Order: sequence, then structure tokens, then C-alpha cells
Amino acid sequence: MHFIKLQNYTRQQIHDTVGGDLQSYLPHRDGHVVCGCFDPALNARAPFEIDVGNSPDVIKYAERFVSQTDAVPIFLKRSSSEWEYVGDFHSVKLERSEEDLYAFKAFRRPDAVAVLYLAEKELMVESEIPPLDVNDTVADEGRKRYYTHYLRERSPILAEAKRRAFRAEHGLLYCEACTTSEDKFPPGLAESCFEVHHLRPLATNTGVVRTGLNDLAIVCANCHRMIHRSEPMLSPSDLLTELKNFQ
Repeated sequence: MHFIKLQNYTRQQIHDTVGGDLQSYLPHRDGHVVCGCFDPALNARAPFEIDVGNSPDVIKYAERFVSQTDAVPIFLKRSSSEWEYVGDFHSVKLERSEEDLYAFKAFRRPDAVAVLYLAEKELMVESEIPPLDVNDTVADEGRKRYYTHYLRERSPILAEAKRRAFRAEHGLLYCEACTTSEDKFPPGLAESCFEVHHLRPLATNTGVVRTGLNDLAIVCANCHRMIHRSEPMLSPSDLLTELKNFQ
């Protein structure tokens, strides 16, 4: 059976396809974790953060999953007999620190002793895209899909605080890369052109990080895209230098 995203399966169907037992949340075969079946009632931040209970067997297979390099299908419980396939995920790390356990204490299960972090497998890389006839190319679009950026939760409160602090200091929003300011755009629409950028990429971290206003910058949407396409990632001031040299 080929699992289809956002479709529901029974535990028996999952077992018949990948093996493993029918009860545990990390079914395994011959000591190898073959999939993950998580109940959001016990894992509020699933599928990206899994609360590991204090059972020795549970801890054992959480550690085993971390040692694996392959991604496995992940399912979320929607009813007693329905488990929704949300994609193939691999383990990032297993954390037992108080910082990880208490970062979202209100959402953690009471008996959690560790947090298992997962990340979705890349669906396709550019090198895998077959040659295309640009004059005869069509594709089906619009399917609902889970994306890996959900792993890196961003604070809307922090972003709004950065916008307010920037306005208080400079009188208006402007891009710290190209210097375009919001007074160049129609009122009511201008603010949508400016985004809050993390100077330290969240994707490079494997756990929760503390972010302050000095860790953020205001950039326009165009510069934000260019910054994230650069390798290594340019700072807004570096991009400004690049733009000046280009002109």
C-alpha cells in the first residue's frame, strides 16, 4: 500500500504495510522503528515534537529512532480507528533538558521525561526534477500539504513588537537591506511589503531558542527572498553592499 497524505488508515492497514505492533506509538520490527503513530491528545505539538513518557520501553525506542537515519511514515490519531498519514519524518534529536520540557509546559503530557523532535523528509530536490518541455508543462496543484517550516514556530507577538520598536525609533518601516521605505507605497498596503527577518536562521537550530528584538531585522519581501536564497545566508547589510556593487 502507498500511503496518501491526509488520508486515514487503520492500525491494521499500517501494520500490514510496514509491520510492527498494533499498540505502541513507535511500532518496530527487528529492533527498527518502522513508523510513528501519535495521539495529539498526548502530543499537542505532534508531528514535530513528541512527548516521551517515562516507560523504559518507550524511551528505548525513542532512542532507537534517533539512531536511525531513514525517514518513516507518521500518523496522527483522528479517532479510535482512523490514523491520518501526515508524511515521512526522520528524527532530529531526543532532548531531556528542563528547557525543552518546560518551554511549552502547558502542552506537555504530565509524565513526559523527554522530547523527541522530528522533521519532515524533503519531498523532492531540484536534481530529481526530470527535464521539462517548458511549452508543454502542466501540473496538478492545490493539494493540502504539511511543510517542514511548521517545525520552527515563530512568535507573532515578537514580530509585532519588532515592528512597533522599529517605527518608534525610525518613524516608519523601511528595508534594512535595500532601504525602500513604506512611504513609497499606498497607505494601508505598505506594511504588507515589510517582513520580520531572523538574523540567526531558526532552521539551523535543533531545539527551542530564545529570540530578542536585536535578533530580528525589517526587510522588504524581495530582499527577504534574496537573503534566504543566498548561501551562506547574507545579512541585510551584506545584501545592501551586493546591491550597491551590482548598480
